[in-house]
Amino acid sequence: MKNFGKILSVLLLISMLGIIFYLGFDVRNEKPYEITLVELNGCSYLPTENYFKYAKLDNKDTYPELTLPTIKSRFEKHPYIKKADVIYSGNGKVEVYLKEKSFKALIFAGKNEVIVTEDFELLPVLKYTQHLSLPIITLSDSNKLKPFEFVKSDKQLLPAYEILDAVKIINPKLYDNLSEIDLSNKTNIGLYFTFADYPVKVSRGSEIENVYVFNHLWKLLDGNELNQYLKYIDLRYKGKIFLGLEERYIKGAKA
Repeated sequence: MKNFGKILSVLLLISMLGIIFYLGFDVRNEKPYEITLVELNGCSYLPTENYFKYAKLDNKDTYPELTLPTIKSRFEKHPYIKKADVIYSGNGKVEVYLKEKSFKALIFAGKNEVIVTEDFELLPVLKYTQHLSLPIITLSDSNKLKPFEFVKSDKQLLPAYEILDAVKIINPKLYDNLSEIDLSNKTNIGLYFTFADYPVKVSRGSEIENVYVFNHLWKLLDGNELNQYLKYIDLRYKGKIFLGLEERYIKGAKA
């Protein structure tokens, strides 16, 4: 019985090696797909033709020389692309499904303009970039930010990250209307919203608490006539809210 078991084991091993050899031989001799058409899906931040041009797929005469791994590699090298799924659907057609990186905000530092992703990677703002409805983070001219760096631990940007996350959790509607976080002033932070022409001044180190207070304050100001006369809202002083009012409102109130 022991000899029979050994013989059976040897036969199984030989059979497995034979299958592996056959599969390897078959793959090496498999003819490449005759690609004649590449269809692109998932383009949001750039027009389709820009992605094609970057991947050097704007010339269809080169398609017969392509392989699926080559197409995948070319698209995934693009700064905006996180992943590219490439599928051969038959009749010479290849479908590419792009997953673009998730953008968090635009950063303005003097003349420099970069995108920061949800993974805290800095990306260049490429020509023809579209659909960038993102909050802006404004820094002083002295800040030098380089594309493709990761800035999760950047101390100057941390307050902006905290504000973005806090506003998103506390009130998604406020988050959708947050247009700018101004970090250029060392003593305070200015928040700007699309529904108001005035800044909301918050204190460094108390950003989340100030955002929470403003959320409740805005519920009172929304639709109120007073909102039309505000020059600023100052939340930097603990336990106090200062409203800067236009002179015409003050005169009208006295009258």
